[in-house]
Amino acid sequence: MTAVIKPIRWSTDDYHQIISTGILKGRKAELINGEIVVRTEGVILPLAFPDIEISVRNLIN
Repeated sequence: MTAVIKPIRWSTDDYHQIISTGILKGRKAELINGEIVVRTEGVILPLAFPDIEISVRNLIN
């Protein structure tokens, strides 16, 4: 069975709640087109891991 990886789409409210938890403290994170991305020395990396979606949603709900 092949796993399907798909980006998590976040709302602006979700993003602000995530920021308020401190999860992304010290990271240059931005919300771009519904995806949280992290800038690393000029490179943008998506932060779209399905396993953390559950953890983050549990923290903000």
